[in-house]
Order: sequence, then C-alpha cells, then structure tokens
Amino acid sequence: MNKRAIEVGINFIVILIIAIVVFGLGLNFAFKFFKKAEEFREEIDQRTRQEIESLIVGSGAKVAIYPTQLTLYGGQKATIGIGILNVLNEEKTFILNVECSKRVSDSTIEDCNKEKMRTAFFAEHPIKPNEHKITSALITNDGAPFGTYIMDIKVEYGSPPISYGDQVYKVYVKVP
Repeated sequence: MNKRAIEVGINFIVILIIAIVVFGLGLNFAFKFFKKAEEFREEIDQRTRQEIESLIVGSGAKVAIYPTQLTLYGGQKATIGIGILNVLNEEKTFILNVECSKRVSDSTIEDCNKEKMRTAFFAEHPIKPNEHKITSALITNDGAPFGTYIMDIKVEYGSPPISYGDQVYKVYVKVP
C-alpha cells in the first residue's frame, strides 16, 4: 500500500473536520449576534413605548411623539413612536399622516425629496374614548443629501378630516 496516499486521505479528513468546526462556530456566533440585536431592538421599542405612555398619561397630551430628533446616515432607517389619546366622548378612527415637508441646509430651505427620505406607517387607528394607542412610523434615508429634514405628522379624525391636537407635529431628521 502506498504510504503517501494514506497521508493525503488523513490530511483531507483532518482539514474537513477543522472546516466543519470553524463553520459551526461561525454559525453559533451569527445566531448569538442576531439574537442580541433583536433583544436590543425590543428593549429600545419598550423604552420608546414607556416614554410615549408617560408623555400621554403624565401630561394628558392628545398626541405624543418620541423621539422628536433623529440622525440618519445614508441607507439607515429609524422608527418613531406616536401615541394618540382619545379624549372625545365616542370611539373615533384617527388618521395618521407622516410626510417629509422641508429640507434645511446651510442657509437654504427647500421642498423635501420624498424619494430620498421616505416614510411608512399604518394610517387608520380606531380608539375608544379615554383610551390610547401607540403606533409607529418608519423613516428611511435612501441617500438623501445632507441637511435637516422636517417631518410633519398630522393626526385627524372624521369626514371631512378634523385636525386632532390642533397642530402639526414635527420630527427633525438630521442627515450628516
């Protein structure tokens, strides 16, 4: 029997075992990493929810938004929490509208490029009297130029729409 052929076979088996072990450790690391990331996201969501609830319950505000200032680099996304407290005497379906209105950079103010600074949200929220609901809106920076973007948040109810909270709420998104 050829001694070199056996050595090559044994070397192949040893390298294969090492590769499988390294692959398994890599998978283990990846799963732990993503699990921690998910736990962190849930913790942030819980803190945002608690902050909004304290704003609504503590101050009796009809609408509370948290956070009101964000920094988003190109390709990043962020979630803002929006709490609505129904102080009306009947159940109403509240309509949420979130859109980018202006971009401020250096000394210029211009309309927002809505393809570069996008929003996603669930628009209609039925809420019973004296109850509150917390929802969220996703803001995505798809390569928007630097500056501060002003996001307008309107809460309305009824047909024709009646403004709820008597104002347009603002979130400021800084793109460095």
